Amino acid sequence: MMRILLATDSEIMRPKLRAIISEIPNVECVSDVADEVNVVCEVLSTCPDVVVVVLPKFGRLGTGVVPVIRRINPDVIIVVLTLPFNSAGEEVWKEAGATFVFSLTTQLNQFIDCLTALSYEKAVKNNIDSVNDASSNGLQSKENK
Repeated sequence: MMRILLATDSEIMRPKLRAIISEIPNVECVSDVADEVNVVCEVLSTCPDVVVVVLPKFGRLGTGVVPVIRRINPDVIIVVLTLPFNSAGEEVWKEAGATFVFSLTTQLNQFIDCLTALSYEKAVKNNIDSVNDASSNGLQSKENK
């Protein structure tokens, strides 16, 4: 199961994005937060695979949160949904530490496809790891005989 932390200060967007995320197979929204301090606390306490950061044009969730998330968890996937969107802004977000950047208004389907693909990759990796563990345990049992 892929674990997602949703970070948005929009009371309107939070339930809509939670509903979208709940429809994606093998994905669980482990928490949602509305401010930078709680984002940091939740990244540390929930250990999500993905942090979805929604950055509307104006809001309490500041743009400095992405580099902070990247510093405290270098392996987490950070997906930024933003308004307004342009390619120059996408590069700025990626330089700040975002893995993927999508427009909230024009690229919502690509965002959903991205989370679906990430979930599938995690499921495949988990299955491979399980097979490798089983094989390793089988070899150890034979060696012990």
